Amino acid sequence: PVAEYNAYRSTALFVSPDGRTVQFEATLVAGGQQTTAALDATPRIRTVVSLAAARSGARADGVAGEAAALYDVSSSSNHDLIHIIPIAILAIAVLLALVLRSVVAPLYLIVSVALSYLAALGVSTILFIDIGGSSGLTFILPFLMFIFLLALGEDYNILVMTRIREEA
Repeated sequence: PVAEYNAYRSTALFVSPDGRTVQFEATLVAGGQQTTAALDATPRIRTVVSLAAARSGARADGVAGEAAALYDVSSSSNHDLIHIIPIAILAIAVLLALVLRSVVAPLYLIVSVALSYLAALGVSTILFIDIGGSSGLTFILPFLMFIFLLALGEDYNILVMTRIREEA
């Protein structure tokens, strides 16, 4: 009975008390949990787990862990970035048009900030990936760079344009 008890006790971490839920644990061989390889492997792992669960008749399945959580946050962040950037640019352009009482000037100012954002993103890529040897930029960096460069760049643009108007 001791051997049976120890065998039962060792399964307690993976089988629920009612015996209806089983948890499997696997180690990711794609790299560390925070690497780009681990994040890229997450969708494939989810597909394989879903197929295995469907074939076994399981009612639900899921993939958890640091890589899966980071993948979800990264995907959400990238999705937000695609939607937020155009909205922010449009809102800033409208405000600039109202403040400067011009339609053309805000376009030039937005383009100047967009170019500074792309330049900063390029420099970050060169520094962190090419020189620093990192596997990629963290998912939040492009979003934060955009927000800060847009805010600071347009604030400075408004200051300069207001000063130019005063002098003219």
